[in-house]
Amino acid sequence: MDLKGAKRRRLTDKSLPNVILQNPEFAEDSKMYQSLLDMERKLDWTMTRKRVEIQDTLSRNPTTTRTLRIFLSHTVSGQTWQAGTEGNDNLNLETGEGTPAWQFKIEGRLLELQLTFASYRTNEEKIKRSRANSRLLSRKWLSTLNVTLNCTPRATFVEWPRATGMQNPAMDGFTVRRTGDEAIQLRLVLYLDHYPEQFKLAPELASILGIKEESRLGVIQALWNYIKIQGLQDKVDKRIIHTDDRLRMLFGAETVPFARLPEFVNRFLAPPEPVIITYSLDPSMPPPERPLAYDVEVKTEDTAAKNRMGVLIHPNKETTANIAKMDEEIALLAQSLHNSHLKRTFLQSFAKDPALFIQTWLESQSKDLETILGSGPTDGLTVRQEELRRSEFFRLPWVEEWAGEVISSREKTVVSEEFQELEKDIELRRAGNERLFFASEAYHHALKKKKDNLALDDPEKLLPIDIFGIVMITHGEQFGEDSSYGSSLVKLGRAHCKVATLQEAYALTFKDTYFASIEKFGDELKEYDQMRKKLDSRRLSYDAALSKAEKLKNSKKEKDRKEAEEELERAQER
Repeated sequence: MDLKGAKRRRLTDKSLPNVILQNPEFAEDSKMYQSLLDMERKLDWTMTRKRVEIQDTLSRNPTTTRTLRIFLSHTVSGQTWQAGTEGNDNLNLETGEGTPAWQFKIEGRLLELQLTFASYRTNEEKIKRSRANSRLLSRKWLSTLNVTLNCTPRATFVEWPRATGMQNPAMDGFTVRRTGDEAIQLRLVLYLDHYPEQFKLAPELASILGIKEESRLGVIQALWNYIKIQGLQDKVDKRIIHTDDRLRMLFGAETVPFARLPEFVNRFLAPPEPVIITYSLDPSMPPPERPLAYDVEVKTEDTAAKNRMGVLIHPNKETTANIAKMDEEIALLAQSLHNSHLKRTFLQSFAKDPALFIQTWLESQSKDLETILGSGPTDGLTVRQEELRRSEFFRLPWVEEWAGEVISSREKTVVSEEFQELEKDIELRRAGNERLFFASEAYHHALKKKKDNLALDDPEKLLPIDIFGIVMITHGEQFGEDSSYGSSLVKLGRAHCKVATLQEAYALTFKDTYFASIEKFGDELKEYDQMRKKLDSRRLSYDAALSKAEKLKNSKKEKDRKEAEEELERAQER
């Protein structure tokens, strides 16, 4: 094994031996050091938990509601009130110069989060920044634009559909040009794109859930909250949903499978209503000095929050390297202290009573010998104490035959350094897996723990956060839709119910994935231990057969030599 190219394993255990912790000489320093270790564990756990929460939030693409301000204006040219009495003399029919005409302009600006109508009119810096963001109008926010010109003798229809892919050019707005000097009425229809995609609920479903427009996931979540509040889930088979009178008229069935709820919801979803704006244009009068402004709310991805949270989860490389270096130094010092304590204890025991120390050491070695021989169920019972005190006992032939690995001079089979490194790695993983198993078991139990609560009359046990959300929704609905306090309670209760649903799903996913993998790894370690015992047994049998064959190699007894050779062949085949 190439030791130079091998990766050096870092020490991670920074704890002190219990003997040092309990020693009065080091009591104060040990207590301070142990307090620092506990504080470090809590800080690491808190930072890891917060980092995981931020990463989970980033993976779900946070959304926000932004305001899209639409400006409508028009200009005129070649009108009678502009040209005066000589207007007809300047008319050129070939080039169209001097012909009465008008231009209708549509512009869009995505306002900043804190940009109000008053500040937009007074703050030029915010206006410029808002105009810079408005170029996303035609490319991201607008799906289709229809303009209907209600002029005689028939209406004119203008449409701008958004092209597929990234072929849409960036622009500030649209302009419709026409000739004429008569007053007309324009009807503007805007089909907006939201993120996530929004849907309009059918009236029968909207009356049940209390929402008119929402994303598909939001509608399913609201329906699930309604099912939990009404107690429609089957008590035995959780996959069955019993419909009440309102849902029965909607779905047309007594029971609905839980897995088919999205399918039933899709039947009552439709594209959202477009934004319709009417505009009066009279070329015979000067156009307004300021354009008309209309605010429309759009759902979009909150990139600012995502970028802010993204900075938090990327630690400084230099700081991380310094912390890792100091942790390694602390672990080395703790290991050195542990080794020094073992040496000190060993030498103190020998200096205090050498005879007793040697006797104790011999008893320990005799127990190890009993383990190697495997001749008794307990240590120290198959060899008499009188024999252990006589040196001739250790010079008998059986010692060289059965304990050849320890005291003989012949070559024997040994475990390679690579295999030893592998065993150390397995033992490290075994200890860590046991701690992870107990910690994961307690964590999963806390996630799925359901309790009774006096706040609900329902005897079914629920999560505490679920009970809290249901009580808030029930109490908020008692105030009616006109109460802002009641509406706030309902919204906050639905949010808590969503968190409870996610917690239940996370508990199931955690058990089926991470916890199951830890249990599987524990079973694999047990299987490895069995195979390792078989390997040790076969290696010892092979060494014994090899030693016996070498002893009888020059023996005159042909029968004993052949038996030894056959035994060696059988050991090699195993």
